[in-house]
Amino acid sequence: MSKTVVHLKPFQFKKGQLAWNKRVPHPEGLLWCSKGQHWCPPGTEFERTSWCKACARLYHAERRPLYRDAKNKASRGARVRLRAEVLAHYGTNGVPMCQCCGERTLEFLGIDHIEGGGCKHKKEIHAHLYKWLKDHGFPEGFRDLCHNCNQSLGAYGYCPHKSS
Repeated sequence: MSKTVVHLKPFQFKKGQLAWNKRVPHPEGLLWCSKGQHWCPPGTEFERTSWCKACARLYHAERRPLYRDAKNKASRGARVRLRAEVLAHYGTNGVPMCQCCGERTLEFLGIDHIEGGGCKHKKEIHAHLYKWLKDHGFPEGFRDLCHNCNQSLGAYGYCPHKSS
């Protein structure tokens, strides 16, 4: 049994049949965007297989304010947990603590590059330091320091806690 080939005129499709289903290609090579309900020229980039990139961008821009607060809250929580995990790893016996003065308040602690060069290293990795440290298996050469001790070491080359 052979199939009958039906030649349709431009823009003439069977009732209820979309061009996107590839059974009936558009005669001029146009692509159907189901989101915007319009034809796109050949070569247009598509997302979700049936939305052109321009329509998808508009859709997400309209919806972004609806979920921005929840997304920011979740991201903030994940960053705080990651920071606490990294500080605990480089702390003393799993407790986040400044290696110089013994400060234990998480808000005052940060990661120090023991050999210096922290600014250069951050530019090289192009990522958040805490995420980079975790992704690379917590490499050696880093320690917990409070921001006061870290700033003093960077600016003056010594920490007042060690000089007395």
